[in-house]
Order: sequence, then structure tokens, then C-alpha cells
Amino acid sequence: MSPPAMVALHDLWYAYNGSKTAALQGLTLEVPAGSVTAILGPNGSGKTTLLHLILGLLTPTRGTIELAGRPQTAYSRRELGRLLALVPQKEHLTFNFTVLEYVLLGRAPYLQLLETPRPTDRQAALEALRTVGAEALQERGVTALSGGEQQLVTLARALAQQPRLLLLDEPTAHLDLGNQARVLEVMRRLCAGGVTVLFTTHDPNAAAAVADHVILMRQGRVLAAAPTAAALTAENLRVTYNVPVEVAQVGGRLIALPSQEAHRHAQPDDGE
Repeated sequence: MSPPAMVALHDLWYAYNGSKTAALQGLTLEVPAGSVTAILGPNGSGKTTLLHLILGLLTPTRGTIELAGRPQTAYSRRELGRLLALVPQKEHLTFNFTVLEYVLLGRAPYLQLLETPRPTDRQAALEALRTVGAEALQERGVTALSGGEQQLVTLARALAQQPRLLLLDEPTAHLDLGNQARVLEVMRRLCAGGVTVLFTTHDPNAAAAVADHVILMRQGRVLAAAPTAAALTAENLRVTYNVPVEVAQVGGRLIALPSQEAHRHAQPDDGE
């Protein structure tokens, strides 16, 4: 018997207070355990909302979420903190922690109230910094970091939680090419080590570079959910982004680009 999906959604709906249109509409899908899965779509497709529902920051208007075969509601907050972690698009760092102090915040689910980090927690934090290639930053103040360095350190904090499910919201959006490659490689290595990785992106090429499975979304609905090569077709991407797209194989990888006719045929995006 195959193991349960790491994430299973059943007829999931969510509407923000005051909104006439649901941000998510009837999502039923599974995220395979031990995979890298990309949620791909334009602005307003509901990608970030979906991550926040899985994390438990939002409560579904209707429908259910299962994590590792158990209802999400059956987990305590501490259990959720040990099961999954989130790397947000942007984190506003107002306290000038050192990088090591900040990454140690990821150990909170393993500590009692007011308990100070133990040597094992410090070791987990240092290992997380090594994993993202940021160990040399450990004594720097977090507010003095560049945007790319902050993103890597935020990823390290999530890794210090030692989650079985890692959620990343647009993890490569503001990174240079070198740091993009580093983050994608970390995602591959985590998956090889048994961690399920679920990330959102606007970029089909980021999905093609690392994902085993792709979920295509638009206006709160799932348009396709399939292995990467089956999902990232020119037609699927055209419907998702409302613009003609060409898909080709380059060096054994899928590459997606707006077609030469994209500017003539593009229509205003009707996303959020």
C-alpha cells in the first residue's frame, strides 16, 4: 500500500471577509509525500492563500485538509510546528537578532515556554545555515543583510524546525541567479532526504527545474495537477497565464517562454 499523501485537500473553499468572490473554489488534490511540488499561476490565483490554509494561519470556509494522513485539526500547534515550516515571500525583520539567534527561533516547537536553546538546538541551527550556504553570516545582524541573504537565512530558520513538509512562497522571486540555483539545489537535497517540498512560483522555468509535480492555478481554481512534463504544456500555460507560450526542451530541461505573438494576442489578466 502506498503511503498517504503529505497534503490532501477535499472540496476546499476560502473567502476573505468582505470579498464577493472566493479566493479558493472547490480544490480537491493531493501533494505526494517525498516530492517537490510547484504551485504555478499568475498573481491572484490563490497560491499564497493555499499555503496559509495548509499552515493553519487561515481556516477554510468549507472543505477539509489532511496532513500526513491525519486531519489538520487533529494536530496541536506544537505538532504542526514540528511537521511543517513556511518560508514567506518577505519577512519584516524589526529586531536586530544575530543570524544565529534568528535561525534558533525555528527551534521553538522543540522548546518549553521560556526554555533557552540547548546545544542540540544550536547544532540544528548551524546545520541549517550550512545547508543554505550561509554559515559565515551567523554573527551578522539580520537587519544588515541584503535581500538575498535575508531570504537564505529565512530558509535556514525554517530548516531548523526539521519539518517533514516545507512550504515556500515564491522562494526565488527576488534572488540573483546564483542564489536561485542555491535555493533550488537545497530543495532537491531536502526531497532526496525525505522532506516533502511545496512551493509557489510565477515562473514555469523554476517549476521545470526542480519540481516532480506541478499544480496550475488561476482565479482560485486548479486547472491541472500532474507530473511536471504533463502539466507544463504550451496549452496549459496559455490558459493559466492568458498569453501564448512556447515550450521546448533545452539540455534535457523544459523551457517555457512567451511566444513571439504574445504581445499581439495578450489580454488583460483577470486575476486578483
